Amino acid sequence: MGFGTALTKENCMIAFSDKAAANGAEDSSQSKKARVLCLARSDPFLTVEEIARAVGTTSRYVRTSLSEAGLTLTELRRRFVEDLRQRLREEFGADGPVPDLTPRGPAGSPADGPGSKPAVETRRLRVAQRVDADLAALLGVAPDTPLLEISRVRLKDGEPLYVNQLVTTRHVTVTEELLSAGDPLHQILAQPGQSGELAIVKRTVDIVPASEYIAESLRVEAGHPILRSSALIATSKGVAAAVEISYFDALRVRVELETAARLPVRVIEREAEG
Repeated sequence: MGFGTALTKENCMIAFSDKAAANGAEDSSQSKKARVLCLARSDPFLTVEEIARAVGTTSRYVRTSLSEAGLTLTELRRRFVEDLRQRLREEFGADGPVPDLTPRGPAGSPADGPGSKPAVETRRLRVAQRVDADLAALLGVAPDTPLLEISRVRLKDGEPLYVNQLVTTRHVTVTEELLSAGDPLHQILAQPGQSGELAIVKRTVDIVPASEYIAESLRVEAGHPILRSSALIATSKGVAAAVEISYFDALRVRVELETAARLPVRVIEREAEG
């Protein structure tokens, strides 16, 4: 069961009667403000600029609407992860691999204060329970073992660049700081209480058809060719800990092979043609 939120303007349209529409600009303004607040509450990991584009207004209007409602994106993110944490408890139960989603760092979003917009940023988080026989085999568990899947969509200049995913059987801690940082997701495994130094022991790159979730996240059609880069993460004793996967639009990137042992493969975004 996934908890990601895929939003469009239609998801937060506010219905009103013909009589209300006749009241003119005042009602239109109220409707626009309501849509701003709806989007912010539904997916607080959107930036101010993304909310403004979705509603068809300005970033200043979005900030003003949030301020008048006594809201900040930082606080909405905290509420979001707390709600997600509770839903995960209900989904996985007391014995399942439920992550600690308590925010422990700054949101890192330009919406929360002054500063330039990062070249690459995180748009949303999805945490899901997954059963996958192939991944289970890599992790050394039974084929029907429930696996914890954490996904984030990474954007460049407002456009989705890739989906980053971590699949594990471990208990992990997810922080807001991690979501906005560019660090590999498997670094969340290197936490107090997690035994063994972690390292990438195997890499694979292949082309697969886009699943519904990946297609939606990368804004392509289902079945579109996707470059999947997978890394098996293991402890110093050779015990598999997780699989980290990145999904790219295969038509937007190229693969470069290098001789350096530490980074044998690089995925580079193609330059626009024409």
